Amino acid sequence: MTNYKTMLDFNYTQLVDYLNKKYGKVPGSYFCRENFKSINQKIKRGKDGLSIHHVKEIEIPLLSQKHNAEKYSFSYQKSENLVYCDYIEHTLLHVLIYENHKNKAKSDDFDGFFIMQSLFLSDYYRGYDFKRINYIQQANTLNDNIELFESLFERVNHKDIIDNCKIDYAARVRQILAKNNANRQ
Repeated sequence: MTNYKTMLDFNYTQLVDYLNKKYGKVPGSYFCRENFKSINQKIKRGKDGLSIHHVKEIEIPLLSQKHNAEKYSFSYQKSENLVYCDYIEHTLLHVLIYENHKNKAKSDDFDGFFIMQSLFLSDYYRGYDFKRINYIQQANTLNDNIELFESLFERVNHKDIIDNCKIDYAARVRQILAKNNANRQ
C-alpha cells in the first residue's frame, strides 16, 4: 500500500525522484512527434491506475495540452521530463507546483489541474459507475484515501471545487426527487 502521508513531507524534486524509483522511467515522449498531434499510446499505464505527469509543469502549466505544449520546446515532452503517478500522487505534485507559484504574478495559471478535476470528481461523488479502467482505478484510490485527497485541495485553497462537486450531486438528487414527487401527484 502507498504511504501518502510520508509523501506529504517531500518537496517537488524529492517526490519526482521517489515516483521514478517507484514506477520506473516513462519509456518514451508524451507526444509521438514534434507536431504535437497525437499522444504516445505506448507509454500509457492507465490499466495500472497511473497517469503521466510533466515534470516541467513546475515552470509551465498544461504541458499535456496541445494548445499549450506546442508553444514550448519538444524537449519538455521527452521521457526524462515525465513521471508516472497515481491520482493522489498526481494531485500532490500539482499541490507542490501551486505552492511554488502561489505568491507569484501568474499563480492563477497553475489552477488548471484542480479545475479540470471537477468533471471526474462530480461523477465520483454522485457514485457514477465508471467503465474505463483508468477512472475505475482513480475512484478506487480515492475510496481508500478520500480525506487525504480532500485535504490536498484544501491545502491550496480549492476546497470550493470539492464542495461544488458535492453540491452538484446533492442538487441533482433533489431535482430527481422533486421530479419523482411531482410525477406521483
